[in-house]
Amino acid sequence: MKLNDNARSWLMALMLTAAVCAGASCATRRTDIKFPTGPGDWTAVANTAAGAQVRLDLVGAATEKGELARIDATHVVIVAGGETKPFPRDVMRRIFVRSERKGAAKQGFLVGFGVGALQGYALTRSNRVLLAALFGAGWGALGAGVGAIRGIGEDETLVYFRNQSDRPNP
Repeated sequence: MKLNDNARSWLMALMLTAAVCAGASCATRRTDIKFPTGPGDWTAVANTAAGAQVRLDLVGAATEKGELARIDATHVVIVAGGETKPFPRDVMRRIFVRSERKGAAKQGFLVGFGVGALQGYALTRSNRVLLAALFGAGWGALGAGVGAIRGIGEDETLVYFRNQSDRPNP
């Protein structure tokens, strides 16, 4: 089957969009660098800096969130709502370090602008620069919106789990 020039241009633009979107989604995944090696590994917890925002999943399905005040071999102490709360190590099921997402809207705009500019250039025969800029601006605005929505919330890094059944699926 032979494709005409117009169909070839649209196919190229579609493949380019798919490749850029796939690359962008891979590039935005966060890596859990402190993921514990096995059940009961306290090393990553001990290396967590005081002042970090944490979420503690406790035995009995209770959850506590707060700022990490102190860690030792047997206790984790957090400050939640102005109150200092110590928790013994044996009541911990999982410990997560929380962090805000930053820069997602800017990254979304840049990816969207790049995709739009390349599409505008590839799909037009005349006045390519103007259409590349217009496509770039439109796709960039869409990308910024998606990035802003994606940037809402927090990321959590697992630094401790007690039993293998407490470990979430990656």
